Amino acid sequence: RSARNRSRPSRPSLARLLLDAGALSQRDLRAALDERKRSGGRLGEIIVASGTVPVATVTQALARQLRMDTLRRDDKPVPLLDAEDARAWRAVALSGSRRDSGAVAVAVADPTPDLLARLEESLGRPVEPRLCDEATLDELLRCVYADADAKAVTRALREEAPELSAYRTRLSRPQMLLAGVLGLMLPIGILADLNFTATVFVGLSTAVFVLCTGFRIYAAWKGSGAGATIDPRDQDLAAIDQRSLPVYTILLPLYKEKPPTIRALFEALSAIDYPKHKLDGLLLIEDDDAQTRAAIDEVGRPAWIRPLPLPPGVPRTKPRAMCMGLRYAKGTLVTVYDAEDRPDPAQLKKALWGFERVDDSVACLQAKLGYYNPRQNLLTRWFTLEYDAWFNIFLPGLHRIGAPIPLGGTSNHFRRSALETCLGWDPYNVTEDADLGLRFARLGFKTAMLESTTAEEANSRVPNWLRQRSRWNKGYMQTFLVHTRHPVTLLRELAPKATAAFLLTIGGAVVTALLAPIFWLLLALWVYAQPDWISALFPGPLYYAASLSLVLGNFLLVFLSLCAAVARGHDDLAPHALLTPVYWALMSLAAYVALVELFVRPSHWHKTEHGLHLAEEPA
Repeated sequence: RSARNRSRPSRPSLARLLLDAGALSQRDLRAALDERKRSGGRLGEIIVASGTVPVATVTQALARQLRMDTLRRDDKPVPLLDAEDARAWRAVALSGSRRDSGAVAVAVADPTPDLLARLEESLGRPVEPRLCDEATLDELLRCVYADADAKAVTRALREEAPELSAYRTRLSRPQMLLAGVLGLMLPIGILADLNFTATVFVGLSTAVFVLCTGFRIYAAWKGSGAGATIDPRDQDLAAIDQRSLPVYTILLPLYKEKPPTIRALFEALSAIDYPKHKLDGLLLIEDDDAQTRAAIDEVGRPAWIRPLPLPPGVPRTKPRAMCMGLRYAKGTLVTVYDAEDRPDPAQLKKALWGFERVDDSVACLQAKLGYYNPRQNLLTRWFTLEYDAWFNIFLPGLHRIGAPIPLGGTSNHFRRSALETCLGWDPYNVTEDADLGLRFARLGFKTAMLESTTAEEANSRVPNWLRQRSRWNKGYMQTFLVHTRHPVTLLRELAPKATAAFLLTIGGAVVTALLAPIFWLLLALWVYAQPDWISALFPGPLYYAASLSLVLGNFLLVFLSLCAAVARGHDDLAPHALLTPVYWALMSLAAYVALVELFVRPSHWHKTEHGLHLAEEPA
């Protein structure tokens, strides 16, 4: 036995090959070995993720160590493997075969014996593995399967669960019945008794305002108490075994971004407290987006982040890009960050800690969002006051009462299995985050709030803000229409309490924004001329209910935003809360723009320009 072992040449270690080639210094090797001892993983992955040695050099050294060929220039990918298997196994068959054995050449990034056995079983022939890096493998997968992937991500939800997709824009039978009844009653009422019909409209509108305001206050009260978020302590995070950390995928949808924005993003991501060789960063870039590609090339990307060009297709939306990214993700946990995000460095560990302490029904942990330019101008001050209330007391309140949580567009952390169960994001819904939170709830999954904040850029220009807010409102309208297609089914899946919370949260936000200008106009006319027909619209109890909603309701909403701002250390923004009715007027304008776009171009995605604070914010 010892003679046989002596006759078999030993394989040199990867470290020795890199040292002999002069690609790795002893100092860098010691740092990599220390990292492997601390967080586990393989030496090659650690070296590549740290950027110490170029990935091509490590790939060549691994090929020498494993006595394996690398990918050749004339190798062409072919679709011999099923698309789903190819992505899951991270392998792509190549054209041609060896004449002597008939073996199929297959490009792989991690040629484990188990993988090679699966490939041989699937192909029915011997396999000749050819080593390549992860980014090259992504490109091979894209060359073969991109068109099929693009079709699949746009069709998955609309074909498997069409009643939950915003692709279909026509109303359902119950919605058409309701619209028909209202459309018939309204002209009849106007012709029969205009004053009575208008009074009924005012009464119903007042009821909506009172219910929405009351629910918002109730949820905020619940959210301001202890236990409204998952909040690990520093010692809890320090006790996490680094070697047991799973691979964590970060989806980064980008479009027409500038170098300063990309540079700030990469700096923020590099500060994340998580072993970089266990991070799977995916830059989701439209295939024709030369501006973002040039910005990335100018800045230089971290080695653990790989670009994933997206094939042409419609709709060109963020959720479509993320559905593509999910297909190429390697992690069991997935999160999404936007181009301007600066996440809490401990956020991934906090999310992991949270998932380990809740049951499997919790599919998502939503981190809080805030702004790093709250004092740039009056618009950013209003935006900050709104976000402070929304993410710090209202959404935690929904968490406390067990209501569906409309997710934010970023910093939501998912179990990948749950994402795949609900077929990912809806490519046709322009507020895909809120829709996904509702679909989670309807499938029996839960969302919880995570005590961790990601700083974003508050929109500082009114036109840019209107484009962004009209998209959000349009998505809320889409989400409301989609999930009310079959009211009985919705009620059965969510239960009455959660259904009411959904109607008041999503529906209430849209309806109140559309109704508010009508009542502001009535108030202005009354103050100016006091016509008798306005007083006739508000008889007795209705007058007092409307006055209570106007005075006390608005006061409480402003007061809640002040409380949330003070809790976040934004005390100096308090005086600007007195002008929030102007901000509400802008919100109503955006709602009416959204209503028009819902009919004209429902899936059009308004691009939000990032990096404005870099040019405008005072030093």
